[in-house]
Amino acid sequence: MKHRGLFLLQLGFTLLVCAFLIVPVILSIMAGLTVNYFIGIESGLTLRWVFEVWNGYRDTIFLSIGLSIACLAVTLLLGVPTAYVLAKRQSALTRAIEELLVMPVAVPGLATALALIVTYGALSGFRTSWGFILVGHVLFTLPFMVRSV
Repeated sequence: MKHRGLFLLQLGFTLLVCAFLIVPVILSIMAGLTVNYFIGIESGLTLRWVFEVWNGYRDTIFLSIGLSIACLAVTLLLGVPTAYVLAKRQSALTRAIEELLVMPVAVPGLATALALIVTYGALSGFRTSWGFILVGHVLFTLPFMVRSV
């Protein structure tokens, strides 16, 4: 009986945390699908706001998808051979390289981004291109690929 009470307490806490995380998502969806958010569902449902967001951010969404695919390709091309070499050759040098690869994970992303901006700030053509964002993403994701492989 004692374990059942503890179980019910843990279950209640878990459900409370789930509700705390899920309710704002549901309210955001309702805000985007109702005609007037302050009135609620009684005002009717519409997809107008969804189309507004799509028209405003369509190019950004496709750029993000393209960037993620490019990041995956570069990370695969660099990460798989690197992981293979690091796994085959166990020496002090490979351990040092492996530790250096993990460094971008230990440093906060904002600090890495600032370091990239400071380092390549003079190259305005590169700094304003999507290639600059790709370099930052690859720097952050490459250690995860190498570790996984």
